[in-house]
Amino acid sequence: MRNRGLHSPALMKLTRNGVYVNVVARVREAFETEEVVRLDCSHVGMSDCKRIGVKLRDLVPCVPILFKDEQIIPWRRKKHHQQKSDHLQMPN
Repeated sequence: MRNRGLHSPALMKLTRNGVYVNVVARVREAFETEEVVRLDCSHVGMSDCKRIGVKLRDLVPCVPILFKDEQIIPWRRKKHHQQKSDHLQMPN
């Protein structure tokens, strides 16, 4: 799973002092078709890269499975996706 994420094209390239307004929306949109995406944080710094990954975990929801070479590889959790759809169904 990690290798597949590292070899996939970067969804976005984040820059230092950038505004990350559309990151959550783009990651959610990508997770509709992909199971793993890659965000390139090559100019952000590792500590900020991890902070962004933690925020994505809370907002998307996803699991950041790898922080390597200033890359974030989040994985879409199937469990959460299924639980969310189960909660939306009304009991008879």
